[in-house]
Amino acid sequence: MRSIIEDSDVRHDIKSTEELLENLTAYNKSLCSKRRKSRKIVAYMDISSFYPSMDVNRGAKIAKLMWNKSNILVENVDIDELIWYISKYGKEENILEDNLQDYLYVRKKKKIKGKKIARKFKGLKAVLGNVTQARPNKLKVDEKNNWDKPQKLPSSEVVKKMVGTALEILILTVMGNHIYQFDGKTFLQLSGGATGLDLTGELADIIMLWWDGEFLAKLNGLAIHVDLYKRFKDDINLILDDILAGASYSTVQNEILYENFTFGQTYEKYSGKSLQEIYQLRQKENNEENTLSILKKVAESIKPRFNFNLIFHFHHGNANLPILIVKVCLN
Repeated sequence: MRSIIEDSDVRHDIKSTEELLENLTAYNKSLCSKRRKSRKIVAYMDISSFYPSMDVNRGAKIAKLMWNKSNILVENVDIDELIWYISKYGKEENILEDNLQDYLYVRKKKKIKGKKIARKFKGLKAVLGNVTQARPNKLKVDEKNNWDKPQKLPSSEVVKKMVGTALEILILTVMGNHIYQFDGKTFLQLSGGATGLDLTGELADIIMLWWDGEFLAKLNGLAIHVDLYKRFKDDINLILDDILAGASYSTVQNEILYENFTFGQTYEKYSGKSLQEIYQLRQKENNEENTLSILKKVAESIKPRFNFNLIFHFHHGNANLPILIVKVCLN
C-alpha cells in the first residue's frame, strides 16, 4: 500500500518539522519577489478522532481507486491464484462493480429435488465464520472441481484491476475481523479503524492522499486561492486568501454565495452601495472567522465525511499559530 503513495505524482504530505520549515522558507522567498495583493490567513485544521471515525468500507474503495490510478506495473503474479482468491472471497456486488465476473471461477449449479439453485459468491463473513475459527492454510486439491472455470483470460490491464480488487478484499477482511482485549475480555471491533493496527495507518495515509486532491479541487472550483498547503498525517496547514465577511458556502449548490451583502439588519450600513463599493469596504474588515467557517464546511462536504477542528493565528494572544513545534505568523 505504501507504493501507492510513493507513486503519486502530486503529494502534499510532509514528514518532519524540518520539511515544514523548508516550505515556509520557500514561501517567504516567493513573497519577496512579488507584491502581496490580498489579505492572507494562516490556518490549521485537524480531524477529530480520525481512526475511530474512519469509514473502512469507503476507505477500502479509495485504496482500490488509488491503486487503479497509479502507474505501478504488475509483474510476476500468480494469475490463477489471484483469480481464485477473488472468486472465493470477493463479494458479488464488488465483483460486478469491477466488471470481473467473466474472469473468475463461478460455483457450479446444484440440483436439489429436481430444482436448480445457483449459489451466489460468498460474502466475507460467510467465508470466515467465527473470528476464532482457524482457516486452513492450504485449499483442498479438488475444491476447484466444484467451480466452473473463467470464461475469459485477463489482459494485463484486467490483472492490475484484479490486484486492486484483491487489495479491497484484504482490507475489509483484516479490518472487519480485528479483535482486541480489555479487562480480560475479547471483543470484535465493529466499526472504525483499529488503533495500533499497522494497516489502519497505511489506509489513513491513502485516504488523506486522495482527500488532499478532492479538497484542493473544491477550493479551486470555488475560486479560493491557496498559497501553501502542507499536511502532516491528518494535520493540515494552509496559507490562503481570506473570503469576504457575509459570504457563505452552499453545500447544495457547491458555490460561494454573496446575497447577504445587501440584505439583513447586520448589513444595513451597506444599503444603497454598489457591489464594488461593498467589496472595497469588506476588504478592510477582518474576515478570518468567516473564512475559517467556510473552509470547515467545504472540508466536511467531502465523502467520507470527517469532523474538522480549525484555528488560525489570530486566535492566539501573541498572534502566533503553533504548527508542529513551530510558531507561525504573518507580518
